[in-house]
Amino acid sequence: MIGEYSADGVPLVEYVWMGDKPVAAIYGSGATSKTYWIVTDAQNTPRRLIDAADASTTVWAWDSTAFGVGVP
Repeated sequence: MIGEYSADGVPLVEYVWMGDKPVAAIYGSGATSKTYWIVTDAQNTPRRLIDAADASTTVWAWDSTAFGVGVP
């Protein structure tokens, strides 16, 4: 896993990868952690984060056109 950590080494977010594709982001640690599924496009660019506890909830989305119009 690759992650982002505080200066004290406490995990802020850890990313789960399957080869070169990010598949999940885990925010926090232990009982207070929150997991999100990462939906990617054909180039493995993250396009959506979906709440793993409620798959109907998109918590972040990057909708852009084929030529890159739009910002995350």
